[in-house]
Amino acid sequence: HANGMGGPIPSEYGQLTQMRNLHLSSNPLTGTLSPNLFGVKNALLVEVYLEQCNLTGALPSEIGNLSNLLGFSLFQNMMTGTIPTTVGNMVALEALYLDENYFKGTIPSQIGALTHLQDFRLRQNELTGPIPPELVNAPLDALYLDNNSLSGTIPEAIFRSPSLTQLHLYQNALFGRLPTNMDALTNLDLLYLDNNELTGPIPASLGKLKRLESIYLLDNSFSGPLPVELFDLDNLKDLQLSHNKLTGAIPKEIGRMTQLVTCYLDNNDMAGPIPDEMKDLRSIEQIRIHGNRLTGAVPESVCRLELVTELTSDCLAPGIECTCCTKCY
Repeated sequence: HANGMGGPIPSEYGQLTQMRNLHLSSNPLTGTLSPNLFGVKNALLVEVYLEQCNLTGALPSEIGNLSNLLGFSLFQNMMTGTIPTTVGNMVALEALYLDENYFKGTIPSQIGALTHLQDFRLRQNELTGPIPPELVNAPLDALYLDNNSLSGTIPEAIFRSPSLTQLHLYQNALFGRLPTNMDALTNLDLLYLDNNELTGPIPASLGKLKRLESIYLLDNSFSGPLPVELFDLDNLKDLQLSHNKLTGAIPKEIGRMTQLVTCYLDNNDMAGPIPDEMKDLRSIEQIRIHGNRLTGAVPESVCRLELVTELTSDCLAPGIECTCCTKCY
């Protein structure tokens, strides 16, 4: 690991029948992965970590021979081609990191056979097509599919996965509505669905996911009013709902969110006064409420919040007054 080793990975490593761990991350390697590395002679391999190694070419289908492998990472290389369906034969796998490469094509549904998989990362590739519902056959803890070109609806099975703590699906072309009932995601900490084409209301059932710390739904087409239940999330630190089609007033219940650090409600179609209860957001640092149809003054009690570094409103327009805004629109 990070010892200055250069050149291609010797294919002779494929003859090391007793090798259990191959850690070559952060070395200036070159070339492609030889299929010989993943022969049946290497069946005892438990970990293969080849992160940040400048590797190119395709992932050999022989990878499926490593049926005892627990962890496999090609994070941040220059790998191309499609993800071989034989990854579904790596039945012991618990962690699979193929993120930040140039993989194309679809996510193989055979990954659903990896029933021990806990951490799956495909973020920042060039993947297309739908998210296979089979992914959640595994007790996934973290699912990173962001920054691809995935399309279609989000499989409902994902929202029935109680083991998930992190769901990263942002920056894709996903569409459709979120299910009304999201109660099963009892362990979810981070929900990142921003920069997609999602529509419909924000489900009130999100308010039951008490472990949530971050909700990123910005840059979609969500509509309707903010569900009051959302403000029962007293551990929430980030509520980012900018650039949607939300309507209605800012609920006075927002004051319950005493851990909230960022509140982005800008560029929606919300109306009504700015509630005085926002003064109770004692952890808040950033408030964005511009680009709406709000009226009245930003309460002086909100201006007195000590940690605020950014507060934006439509104070250049008639109908909104603000003595403390950092930027007026």
